[in-house]
Formats: sequence, C-alpha cells, structure tokens
Amino acid sequence: MIYICILAKELSKENEEFILTYDNKDADIQVFTDVLAIPLPPGRVRLLIEELTMAGEAACVITDMENQYRYISFLYGSMLKKVILCPERYADDKIDCYERLMKCDDHMLFFMDQLSLLRNRMAAAKQNYIQSGARDLMPYMTEGIGSMDIIKELVLKQETARREAYLQWMSEYADVLEDRDCDFRIFCLSALLNFTKDNRYAELLCREIRRNCYEPGSAFFIYHQLKRFYLKNGDIPVSIELERLYQEILSGYREVFEELLVPIPEELRIRNRVVVIALQVLDVSHAPTKTAMERLYTLQHLLQKDVFCIHSKEQLTTKDALPFYDGMLGNVEEAYNGEHRLHYKDAGFIMYQPSVAMPDLQEFMKLIGKIRDFAPEQIIVLGDHCLLGDVCSSLAPTVCIPMTFSSLPMKSRQFVAVGRKLTDADRERIRGYQELIGECCEEQFIESTFTFELIPKTTTLSRKELKLPEDAFVVSVVGIRLDAEVSDEFVQKLLPLLQEGIHIAFAGCFERYESLCETYEELRHHSTFVGYQKDIQAFQEVCDLYVNPPRVGGGFSVVEAFHMKKPGVTLSWGDVAAAAGEEFFAADLDEMVELIRRYKNDAGFYRTMSEKAYARSLELFDSKRAMEHILEEVRTRWEKGVLNC
Repeated sequence: MIYICILAKELSKENEEFILTYDNKDADIQVFTDVLAIPLPPGRVRLLIEELTMAGEAACVITDMENQYRYISFLYGSMLKKVILCPERYADDKIDCYERLMKCDDHMLFFMDQLSLLRNRMAAAKQNYIQSGARDLMPYMTEGIGSMDIIKELVLKQETARREAYLQWMSEYADVLEDRDCDFRIFCLSALLNFTKDNRYAELLCREIRRNCYEPGSAFFIYHQLKRFYLKNGDIPVSIELERLYQEILSGYREVFEELLVPIPEELRIRNRVVVIALQVLDVSHAPTKTAMERLYTLQHLLQKDVFCIHSKEQLTTKDALPFYDGMLGNVEEAYNGEHRLHYKDAGFIMYQPSVAMPDLQEFMKLIGKIRDFAPEQIIVLGDHCLLGDVCSSLAPTVCIPMTFSSLPMKSRQFVAVGRKLTDADRERIRGYQELIGECCEEQFIESTFTFELIPKTTTLSRKELKLPEDAFVVSVVGIRLDAEVSDEFVQKLLPLLQEGIHIAFAGCFERYESLCETYEELRHHSTFVGYQKDIQAFQEVCDLYVNPPRVGGGFSVVEAFHMKKPGVTLSWGDVAAAAGEEFFAADLDEMVELIRRYKNDAGFYRTMSEKAYARSLELFDSKRAMEHILEEVRTRWEKGVLNC
C-alpha cells in the first residue's frame, strides 16, 4: 500500500490529474485543502503535519503550498513518482517525507529556501547568458557565488550531525533536479565538494558530466576545475574517476580525428625538426611559462633544433564552461593569437595560438594539419593532460615533459620524462594505469632532471628592512597559496620552536596570517609576514633555513634557497621533495621539527648541508645536458619499439 498526502490551498487541475492517475487499490490518497487559511507559527508545522497524516502513516507528502512547504514539492516531486512507479525498487529505502519534515527547523527551512531561490536566479542568469550570444561568461559563472557563500556559512556552523543532515539534503536536492537544471546540479555538487573536501563529490561530478545533456567541451572544463581542486588540496588523493573522465574525453577526440592521426612516415619526418605543444603560455613572470620558454630556448638555441611551438590554450578553458563553485577561468594573452614570434634572451621562435576557446574541433583539425605539414622528427608536450598533445602523439615520437618536479603523467602512445627517479609507489601506480587503459609500461618513463634557470638576484635586503629579528634563527616559508598550505597542524607542530629562538618569515600570498596570529598568540610574537617578494633570492639570503609545509607545489622556491646556500627541510612528497632530494627529507612533521632544531644548534651539520644544497642547485641548472638525455632516450626507445609494449 502507498499512502499519499496532498496539501493544497485548493484542489488544482494538476492535483486532480495526479489523483486520477494513481487512484487505484494500491494507493490510499488523502486530500487536505485550505489547511493554512489561518497563518501558523513555524513551530506548529510539525504538529500540523503529524495530525493531518495520521501519526506518520503517510509515506510521502506532496504540497503546492507557499513558503515553508514549497521546497517539499520541488525536492520530492520526482522522487515520489519513482516510488509509485517502481515500489519494489525503493521499498527498502524507506523514503519518508513526513519524517524528514518533522525534523526541519527554521534554519533548515531557510537553507532549503535559499537553494530554491539560488536555482531560480541562476536559471535567469543562464537565459541572459544565452541571449547575449555567449559574449559575457562571468555573470553566469559567478551569479550564485554570494548566495552559496551564505549557504556554506549556514552549513558549516552546524554541529556535526546537523551539518551532515544539511549536506545530505543538498545532495538529494541536486540528485532530483531535472535535465533542464543540470547546470545547477553541477554547481551544487561543486559546492558540496568545496564544503566537505570529500572525494565522493568529485566522483559524482565526473559521473554526472557524462550525461548527454552536457556539451562535449563541458567535460573538459569540469576536468580542469577538478584538477585545480586537487592541486589546491594536495593532501586529498586524486580520484581514479578523474583519470577515467580524461581518458573518455581523449578517446572521443581521437575517434573524431582518426583519419588524420595516421603516423607520419619515418622517411618524411625531417631530422632536427621539433614541434613543441605548450599547455599555457603567458609572460615570463608566470613560472610555467618561464619554464616553457627555457625548454624552447634549450631546444632551438643550445641544441640547434628547428622548433615550431603551439600553445594549446587549454588550461582552465572557458569552452562550454559551467557554473562551478570556487572555480577559476584561465588567463590568456590575446596578443599571441595567430602566428606570433616570441623572444626569450637572445633567441626567437615561432608560436601559434588559436583565436578561439579550446578545445575546438575545427581548430584541432587545423592544428593537426599544421603538424603534419611541418613533419617533425619528434613532438614534445610541455605539461600533463594536454589534450592536443595527447591526440597528436600518434603522428611522431612524442615525449611529455611535466611542468612540475614531482609530476608523474600517465600516458599511452608516448614517452614521459620524469624529473626524478621512479619510486616503488610510482611503479605501483604505473601497474594500476595499465589496468585502466592497457597501454602503459615502465619503459615509457625516462628518468631525468627537472631543470630551470633562476631569475637573477638584483637586490640586497636586510633583516631590518623586512622587520626580522637580527639575533634569531630565521626559517622561511614561501608560497603563493599559503592560505591553503599553512594548516593548523603545521603551525601547531612549529609552536614549540618559537620559544627556542626560532623565528618564521612567511613570504608570498597569505591572507589568513592575521587570523592565525589571533588563534596562536606565540605566532604573532615570533613570526613575520613579509608579503610578496619579487627577488626571492634576496629574501632567502637573509634567512637561515627553508622549511616546506605539506603541499604539492613550490619546487622552484627551494632551489632559490639552495642557490643562496640555505639548506631546507621538506616531507618526502611533492615538487619541493623532488627538487631538494632525499638528503633533505623528513619522515613526518615531528621529524621536521627535530631537523629544524638540529640545523639551529649543530653548526657543523648546518655547514655540510649548506654545501650540499648549493651543489644540488647547480645540478638543476644544466638544461642542455638534461634535454639531450631526454631526446636521445626517446630516439633509442622508439627504435626499440618500446611503445608497442
């Protein structure tokens, strides 16, 4: 038996149709009209519903009442339909709107009302976006951020049990949205991911984006937003669902261009010609761009290669973008559109940048044609998960060179130059990837050195200028994402050192610094935030020791310290660990504290590690030798048929 209770000011035509549809021996329908003719205080809602539904015998409540009942109609309308049409499937789920409603209070009602209003506003913003001819993306992208911030504050201030109830309700709200509201479903899931840092919502986003109601480019947009989420939250393991999503995207593009991706015959490939596909090119103040420029300079100027560079323009793409909470759109130097001559040091090289948002099918076809016409001996892809590079990897021997120290890109049909030695964990990951796509083997990975060139030191700073104590042992903590990277746990571990003559100098971007000082009074007295430092080597010169918080990025900063003969301490994972090397590892934060203490108190140990730090920095500056090694390994392994493994 299915019990249905309809609450309405009057019996509408829609409700009459509903009753006629399900008025049979398997349904007990009770209709109550005009139940709110006299306004009732919110506290009376539970008692009223309890009375009307005969002490909980109704399995579902449907209403078209305004205000406090409105969300029930929206949230459970489609769910009720599923219950009635498929009772055997949902029997064990005990979906009971009556019980849910009894647990609602004014805060929950406000919470649901805010979600409903936000959905309506974003639907209107989407309509305006469509009518504008997609000329102005940002109002649609950002319409809901402020309202969702209010919802986030409401959710996070609840005690644990109530917070879970709010999150569950929001998740179900997103789940029952119809396809016309699929954009808002994405927005809700992205907000839940941001609120909770729970991988479950990343996986739901990956699965959701495979639905047919989304544009093809939207999958790639969501992929990049999730990739950024994992970069910001380095302690959260990347879900395998993200890799599956990328592989599905890649397979789709390969199928579209299958006829154009036939390998260029070896006899037609021109010796010493190289196509370089870069994931992002801005100006040299942007670290990945500077690294890309150094690779191009090494190839063309130092190794005398004929280089044609393509900027794939994919990073944080705007193509088929969707509203994403705490999302980001990539920067683009529009002046580079078309064919442009770039200059770096005393060399120049040709770069082509698409004029349209990528990935664009027509532009992909054009670029594949350009590569075939250039007939390169080799293709070099700068950056992981470059869709254009991965699509074109069948045209000629291709190697992916990551833009970060610790990265281990998983590839089919191409080589990967790893900027460090492979670990047992890396080999385990490679075996797991074999199970995912069946086209990956350890021989594809070339152990190399991640090299770069430092921006020359041009200034000299003093502790007095930076308001650092002259007599303290100063440790530097550097980064442009310190708000996310300097956790409470990290600060708490360092607090005992602050009573031992150790002072922390934070440099970079750190909006949370003042609030942390309010929480930890010792931090206010024994640390300084010196702001963003353009000449980071000059800053490191006045410090004594580099200390790396638990994070994925930051690899350049440790080498800048090492080149100033300042040793460092880091955990054994992430870009800093790959750049620093094993001699500067700490097993955990407790060992990190002990090593900092030893650096301060053991002068002999400090001198030895200072010399090793400087020597390590010199190893990372020999770009010519490192690139020669990579290209030779690609040639040798290609001839051996490694990619046929």
